[in-house]
Amino acid sequence: MRTKEKRQFTSISKIPFFSNVYRKMIVGETLNINEKTYMLSIALEFCRQYEKDKRRTSYVEFAYFVFLKYALTYKDYAPLYDFALNFGFYPIVKELQDKGEVEILNIQEFINQVNINEYVYDSYIETADQKEKRDLLLSTESNYSSFIAPTSFGKSSAIIDHIKGKSDDYSRFSIIVPTKSLLVQTYRNVRNANLGFKILTHDEMYTEDERFIAVMTQERALRLLDKHELYFDVMYIDEAHNLFEKNSRSILLARLIRLNNRRNRSQKIIYLSPLINDSNNLKLDFQDDIAEQRISINMKEAEIYEFLKDGNEEIYNRFSNQFYSLNNKYTDFWEYIFQKKSAKNFVYIKRPKEIERFAKELYNRLGDDEIVSPRIEAIVAELKDYVHEDFYMIDLIKKGIVYLHGKIPDLIKEYMEFQFKNNDDLFYIVSNMVILEGINLPIDRLFILNAHSLSSNMAINLIGRINRLNDIFGSKEMSLYKLLPQVYFINSEYNAKNMSMRSLITQLRSNINKDKVENPTLENFSIERVKGEQRGKMLQIIANEKLLSEEPLKVGDNIKQVLLKCGIEEYIKLNDIYLEKLEYRCNLIMNSVRWTDYNIIEKIYYFYLWDIVEEDVKFEIRRLENDLARKYYMFFFE
Repeated sequence: MRTKEKRQFTSISKIPFFSNVYRKMIVGETLNINEKTYMLSIALEFCRQYEKDKRRTSYVEFAYFVFLKYALTYKDYAPLYDFALNFGFYPIVKELQDKGEVEILNIQEFINQVNINEYVYDSYIETADQKEKRDLLLSTESNYSSFIAPTSFGKSSAIIDHIKGKSDDYSRFSIIVPTKSLLVQTYRNVRNANLGFKILTHDEMYTEDERFIAVMTQERALRLLDKHELYFDVMYIDEAHNLFEKNSRSILLARLIRLNNRRNRSQKIIYLSPLINDSNNLKLDFQDDIAEQRISINMKEAEIYEFLKDGNEEIYNRFSNQFYSLNNKYTDFWEYIFQKKSAKNFVYIKRPKEIERFAKELYNRLGDDEIVSPRIEAIVAELKDYVHEDFYMIDLIKKGIVYLHGKIPDLIKEYMEFQFKNNDDLFYIVSNMVILEGINLPIDRLFILNAHSLSSNMAINLIGRINRLNDIFGSKEMSLYKLLPQVYFINSEYNAKNMSMRSLITQLRSNINKDKVENPTLENFSIERVKGEQRGKMLQIIANEKLLSEEPLKVGDNIKQVLLKCGIEEYIKLNDIYLEKLEYRCNLIMNSVRWTDYNIIEKIYYFYLWDIVEEDVKFEIRRLENDLARKYYMFFFE
């Protein structure tokens, strides 16, 4: 929502009659016929203003919200039907017709109904905007393009369609995903599409294949290119907003794009994300402008609730930027959660320690009854057999609780995600940001218990996890209420002291993603904004990436290149003194007979870590200074 549009909504919210009627609709109070007519007329006028200037997207978003909220609250679906028909929200049109909520009354509606069949795609119906943008993406000749769309608007199927359309022109495709969990999910999608290519999910799987689709993380894709002097014809960068960050994985992703460009100047890259404001912020210095295809209007409009410390509840509306009291009083936040829970509930907490604490307390508060079902018994048996008899999550699972965080081994995490998705006896998933990256889980309610380091972009992405569109349309029962997903911000002991939930909630007003370009390898990164020690770190990253694109002039540069490719700079500072020591040790090793007597762990220690300044090495690596630790890891290896 742009500043001018915010002012417009603020102004209209100050009109007493509008303010009162709008509040009554938001909280679900009864409206009389005059009040209903008034609200629908206001929404209709906003539609007209949008038609005059299509840049005013918040106007049509407001109108859509009014029609949707009105329909679901007062069970009068005709205004929503008319809106959906005129603005191309065809999934809603079909849903209302199939569930018998409206009738086709005239020839024009019949003609429109016939036209809707043109929007049937792969067993579901697209919106008019969705079809238009997907067709443009598939037909563009640009080397760099993007598909920016809300969660569950068909980004995965767009990749499959693009490969199908380009399979006669190109042989080597790669889909770059940020996590192993998403890798597994994407692999299944590609495999089920039967595209006629060998699918690689690891660099070790490559066997001089001419035609392949590599579904990989950036680390695996870089190893593949490094080992085999390969290049990709087409790259799909999923969850592309990660490229903005300054962490090591974002640097590696930019490095992959740059390396592939050096080997293939005509590379094609398609960026996919729900969270990018301007696609050209993704550019590296050698790239042309990115041709953007954007679906601006989301069919889901979240209802945001806040549980206050005094036990009261309020609902926030982003258009009026107001909190409305619901006149409900709860004993504590546990009573609130149990009152608001649904079949599938996602509880967001940041820290792994707090995730586990909440899960155990939830277990204790659910009483003595455990879920008795063959599906739960099967999960428990699997975990006992393949993890451990006393695995700490087993008791929780017996009461329908799963928790996930980054310290849980990947295989267990992926297994639990799969079980939560497919097992109706699992009701709660307690997690942090590991759940964000495109994993399709059935979630009905979102409870946010911690706002620390949770940006508005992250919150928008979390909210996008709730009620995916393919779970709404086509179900047996009427499910349009899921287009108003319910999100609960809870002030409790699990939120950081003095951390305001309200300030985060109000940041969601604009519903516009903010591109925070912190990756120093991107063209639009501004080094002038960075001061002090951070500036030095950014300059070093830029210098390192430049070194990787050059032929090394000396042994020290060669060593540094190798270490940078391995990602060791994340754990050890690659300063000049350290590199000189490694160069000296290389010469010693070549002339040493004893070196062959050392085992692999001892070699790692004596080459990389012996006589290194303590503060230059991360603790995870520095533990190898301990003789007993080295013996343990060697035992583990053997």
